[in-house]
Amino acid sequence: MNVKITAEGFTPWLSTIDVPEGKRPTQVIADLKHRQDSAPLVVVTYPETAQVKVNGKVVHPEGTGGYVNLPVPLDREQTVEAAHKGFRPVHRTITAETAEQPAVVYLHLEPIELQVKIHSNPPGATVFLGEWPMGQTPTQIRLPPDTKSLV
Repeated sequence: MNVKITAEGFTPWLSTIDVPEGKRPTQVIADLKHRQDSAPLVVVTYPETAQVKVNGKVVHPEGTGGYVNLPVPLDREQTVEAAHKGFRPVHRTITAETAEQPAVVYLHLEPIELQVKIHSNPPGATVFLGEWPMGQTPTQIRLPPDTKSLV
């Protein structure tokens, strides 16, 4: 005979039981396990010092190193966002489906290019970036986001 025993907040207990004939009742002990309502969410970002939000709430401030590891409800959509100065923000939607396996999100933020418009008097002057000619004024050049100054 197949037996299923359920209780709210617990994982159902399923078993096949042989019931022999006789006057003694067959004893069944069902050890139900608490159902897990959450799963681990692991968020890894590049750069690793990015701010991380889950459903709009900051869970990892910008400037803090390492990754995020926190519990989230099972079977509910979560919005994970990462932002960092000088990078384009990124967001993903994820649903943790099992308590046994962490939901892992990798968020790679792309650098934002800096743009500089250069004018001169007289126009037509050559613009160099280091030793490389970048064009003649007026011009617009794109620089990596980690550029601190132009000489």
